[in-house]
Amino acid sequence: MKFVFALIFVFAFLAIKSDAQPSFSLTRHAANISQPESITHLDFDNDGDMDFAIASSMDNKVTVYEKSNTSNTYSQKDITNTLTKANTIASGDMDNDGDPDMVACGSSAGNHQIFYFENVNKQFTQPVVVAKKTGNAFQNIEIVDIDKDNDLDFISTEFSTLSSPGVLILWLNDGKGAFTEKKISYNSVDGRQTITLDFDADGDLDILCAEGVGKKLVLFTNNGSLTFVKSTIADNLNICNSFVARDINGDSKLDFVLTEYVGDVVKMLVSNAGNATYSTVIIDNAIDEPSDIKLIDVEQDTDMDIVVTSSNGKKVTLYINKNGVSFTKQVLDNINYAWALSVVDVNNDAKDDIVMIALTYSGFTIFTNNTIKSSTSAIDPLEGFSIQSNLINENVAVELNIEKSKYIIFNNAGYTVLSGTITRNDRFINVAHLHDGIYFITAFDDQGNSKTIKFIKSR
Repeated sequence: MKFVFALIFVFAFLAIKSDAQPSFSLTRHAANISQPESITHLDFDNDGDMDFAIASSMDNKVTVYEKSNTSNTYSQKDITNTLTKANTIASGDMDNDGDPDMVACGSSAGNHQIFYFENVNKQFTQPVVVAKKTGNAFQNIEIVDIDKDNDLDFISTEFSTLSSPGVLILWLNDGKGAFTEKKISYNSVDGRQTITLDFDADGDLDILCAEGVGKKLVLFTNNGSLTFVKSTIADNLNICNSFVARDINGDSKLDFVLTEYVGDVVKMLVSNAGNATYSTVIIDNAIDEPSDIKLIDVEQDTDMDIVVTSSNGKKVTLYINKNGVSFTKQVLDNINYAWALSVVDVNNDAKDDIVMIALTYSGFTIFTNNTIKSSTSAIDPLEGFSIQSNLINENVAVELNIEKSKYIIFNNAGYTVLSGTITRNDRFINVAHLHDGIYFITAFDDQGNSKTIKFIKSR
């Protein structure tokens, strides 16, 4: 049975930067689910419209919401109601057939499971139980091709304590949706989230992990044969629930923005020049139990802004990037137990929107980005930087009016997937190994100025 959700109300919020006015209209979409805890975006039917999948813990459900291609309504498709205490969901084309599949985990006492859902002809099959354990609980899934064999693998983390650390597990995909367990670490203390990227620029994907009870942001450095060495990026964190990794201040170095759930803080760790240390910038120290954090370029000025949910604070808050280290704060919504976020272009207008779930709201909320691009921020710091086509098959062909430029390519979740240097004479970047989807390429000049262009990778 399909449930069509009606628009409940719409209103806008304004903040000012230059002559642009960040503006969002809000729509709530009610649904037949109980305590949604995780959301992912996917075009599960490949019709060009963005759909969503939600894991909800009180009813053990994984549910897909299919967007109508003619209106802002969604039909509900219950995929399963047997994933006990479903708490995390992620999507990716696990079997290389062009359709997005899903991996989800759920945890209750003595019954911790990971389900795989294969998308076959726009229908999800009955779940395959990838894992079933009785020890520490699963609480996060990240899908990534960590062994670079063109098959998407995934990483799971576990809720754990200092006295009984959890296991960080890599689940290697055989290309057909069957997974082999490979333990990365036995001493990951309460892994809340992972981000996989080439941290040391050696061509191998490393793993960053926020350890909640461990109060650390840690790095697992890949030695090239899928064995990892653990080191600490930052400690004395007060339960880091979520983090993002990007160059925020435009100096071509990786920064981190994170939430401290118990500390009631949103902070940035700014990479210092010439060494592997970080300076702390407090973005907000009065946000009650910040939960999830995502990046969004609200004004399309290439400066990454920040959106955060706070559960006990009952808010969705936007932080507009002013100069890379200072931000203006604007509350977008007041809702009980605001929890998880997805940032994606919902209405195909080339502007990212925000989608949010709250633990006590049976449904999801869309914040549609209506911001008009600032004329003052439209000044091109890399005049002439362009790509020949925004629809890419194998190579990104870059046009430059400077001799050379560093670049990074990151996916729609904000994770870096490629980096390097391009020149006028060597201007092709091979992306054939990347999975189909939305990506962004950012180029930097010698002064740290940058410009970002969106493209779509498609076979």
